[in-house]
Amino acid sequence: MPPSFERSSRDDRRSGQVLTPVPPPLRPSGRRGPSWRLSSREVLICVAVIAAADLSMWRWKLPLGVQALLDESAHGATGAAMLAALGIDVEMPVVLAVFAGSLLIDLDHLPGLLGSGALQQGTPRPYTHSLLTVSVMLVAAFLVSRRRRKIVIAAAVALVLHFFRDMAEPGGSGVALLWPVSDRGYVIGYVWYAAGLALLVTVAIAGRTSVPHIRGGSSRGDGRF
Repeated sequence: MPPSFERSSRDDRRSGQVLTPVPPPLRPSGRRGPSWRLSSREVLICVAVIAAADLSMWRWKLPLGVQALLDESAHGATGAAMLAALGIDVEMPVVLAVFAGSLLIDLDHLPGLLGSGALQQGTPRPYTHSLLTVSVMLVAAFLVSRRRRKIVIAAAVALVLHFFRDMAEPGGSGVALLWPVSDRGYVIGYVWYAAGLALLVTVAIAGRTSVPHIRGGSSRGDGRF
């Protein structure tokens, strides 16, 4: 025991006071729910999935179900590349929102496949493939709590990326972005999609080589979204 503490204890006993230990103040642990972050290798796997899917659909006339599986895989991989480009750990609710925005919109094709024209009359894709859907989601984002707002916004951004890929489909009829104002399908060259994907991948890989990944996080600045 250090001498200063011994002196303090003797003084307190003489004065009749009893020392009561004071616990240290509690600090937030900074622990949150599970998060997700792609490695450089996983980012390149996403690129390989997209390339394999697109080359297969261009080269061979595949059954509709196989085409849908390949296209949805490429949409999901594009959403994952967007998450990787953030360069930070992303909380699982946001990850799930991005994949939902990347994939679930194509459920609007089901009525047409079943012979119904309820969602598609004169447009290249169902009505919900338009900026109106994105606008509704953004309005909803400001009506929910702040904690859920980023989840809805993440899904909306992923949906925009989905439309971007659809517009770049070679030989495709595009996306009626301005429905119900216009039924016109907007189309861009595949090179624009490829360039956008290359930018996301470059940013993602550069972020991983320049900033070390710290596991576990901390109570401040843990770099999560």
